[in-house]
Amino acid sequence: MKNLINKTFEIFSSLKLTAFLLMTVLVYLAVSTFVPQDANSIKYISENNRILFTLLQLTGLVNPYHNFWLVFWLYLFTFNLIACTINRIPSLSERLKRNANENYFNIDSMLKEDMVLRNTEDNIKQITNILKGKYALVNKDDTRFLISKKGVYSPLNFLLVHLSIIIIIAGIAISALFGYEGFIRITERERESFFYKEVIRGNYIKVPLGFELALNKFENITTTEGQSIEYISEISIIDGKEIIQRKIRVNEPFEYRDMLFVQSSYEMNTENVRFKVEIEEQKGNNKITKDCSIGDTIEFNDRTFKIVDFYEDVHGMGPAIKIQSNDDIMFSLRDKPEIQKEESGINIYLKEVDIPYTSILKITYDNGTQIVFIGSVLFIISLLLIISYRFSMIVFKCGEVIEVFYAGRKPESIIEAISRIKDKE
Repeated sequence: MKNLINKTFEIFSSLKLTAFLLMTVLVYLAVSTFVPQDANSIKYISENNRILFTLLQLTGLVNPYHNFWLVFWLYLFTFNLIACTINRIPSLSERLKRNANENYFNIDSMLKEDMVLRNTEDNIKQITNILKGKYALVNKDDTRFLISKKGVYSPLNFLLVHLSIIIIIAGIAISALFGYEGFIRITERERESFFYKEVIRGNYIKVPLGFELALNKFENITTTEGQSIEYISEISIIDGKEIIQRKIRVNEPFEYRDMLFVQSSYEMNTENVRFKVEIEEQKGNNKITKDCSIGDTIEFNDRTFKIVDFYEDVHGMGPAIKIQSNDDIMFSLRDKPEIQKEESGINIYLKEVDIPYTSILKITYDNGTQIVFIGSVLFIISLLLIISYRFSMIVFKCGEVIEVFYAGRKPESIIEAISRIKDKE
């Protein structure tokens, strides 16, 4: 059992596995770019090539960023990183001990600066002033050494890099498993508590929103030519006793409960149109006015008039309604009763048409974004530390003369200051 655990750990801590997993993820994402992601193409494939469609579903290529396989490869890569980190902890610990140990140095393995100073108390005092007190005085083999070290904890930089990558992968995995996209359609003066969640490209299921969303008003701002330049949804979020009112513009989304609402598009909702209908006798004084919608009926002079349909625009003449009375079918354009037959004995006026807007909001839920952001910031910090916080050591051997040795990054500023001392001798 112990051998099996050791063998498994050896496999997961292998750099070859790291390279394989990276290549697998990159190839997987590269292949997914050649797979059509739009709903129409996926529908076409599903209807004309079931085998290919089944294969794309099994591999998750129709939705590469929200499927099991991407999460699986990322988890393997995370385990690989953790194993590699654990595998390097003993050597890392040894390096930290060596760096922190003032007595540990070997000038034979260090670079020697082509500079020699006289071993005088004045020179040593000037050197200690240059080191600003950050040095250790060590006696070794009857020789005095001045040692200054920087970046003692720099070996921890790689741990920070690994940790940041693991955090980023965790955020990506959370987004892939629990994140989703969808949309919600809300008509003016109505409430909606469900939205459509995308499960596969172009396929949606209706799921509860968890609160209610009401569209108080929709504003469509147009140019003089009638082209939309901006549209704004004034919404209310009803969450229990709490009511939040917001405006959502095209480039100004709104976030609530980690759900991002983006103004996507709009349409005129002719199904919920409201209008005022006035019926009057052609020869007489009787008339009736009523607020109606499609399907309503009006009783007038012992006749029943049913609103059958509404037309937003009829041949450029404006909105119209279709009315049925017994077997008679009549049409009424707004403020144009002259098209009606005189033998009907009545005039029907269409007035004050109110076609409500339906706002379509895109919904994105991605609870891994903040984790990815934290990991990315940590990754940038770790890279900056790798560049700026590196181990360096300078040793002054104070024998018959003072010799200068260094390891790691060359301490340019210190050596330049020592050169000035040399020039004054």
